[in-house]
Amino acid sequence: MGVPDLLYVVVFSGLLEVLFFFKLLPFNILMAQLCPSGCEGSLMAFVASATALSFIMSGYLGVALSSFVGVTGSDFSGLPRALLIQAVCTVLPIYWSSWIPDDKTTSKNRKNE
Repeated sequence: MGVPDLLYVVVFSGLLEVLFFFKLLPFNILMAQLCPSGCEGSLMAFVASATALSFIMSGYLGVALSSFVGVTGSDFSGLPRALLIQAVCTVLPIYWSSWIPDDKTTSKNRKNE
């Protein structure tokens, strides 16, 4: 295409970073609404550090998963199984999202029962 490699990497890595934070924004808003008033800043700092830790751990877990299923630089026969495991782990939090209360009145009603 005639695009220099350096320009491609810089533009797309920046674009992916911006898209990631847009993806994270609804979660941050939900966390700010659910936390007690006065500790929003501490909670957002915790979420930011947990996000940074997840980026670090995802690299290690990716290497461990590829070693577990037998994916090497020359043998990709275990790749479908690795992709299936990765897809299941990606969808699993959707099940856990049912534990989040709909609003604050719902959680108050549960405490009274």
